[in-house]
Amino acid sequence: MSCLQTLLVRGADKSMMNNARQTPFDVANISGNKEAANILDKHDDLLVGKRHNDLFYSKLIFLIGVVLFRNML
Repeated sequence: MSCLQTLLVRGADKSMMNNARQTPFDVANISGNKEAANILDKHDDLLVGKRHNDLFYSKLIFLIGVVLFRNML
């Protein structure tokens, strides 16, 4: 299981937006990370019980996205 999948399974909110109003899916597409975009697209939030630390995991998704994007530049 990838780090992204683990975050989603733990309840990260994939609909959360950054300051540019981009979702994690948008960031994955912009950075050309097709694997992450596919995982985000296919993940079903209804199958995951939301946890009390959603915000923590959501922020981690964005941090990972930023790191991936910067590594591509």
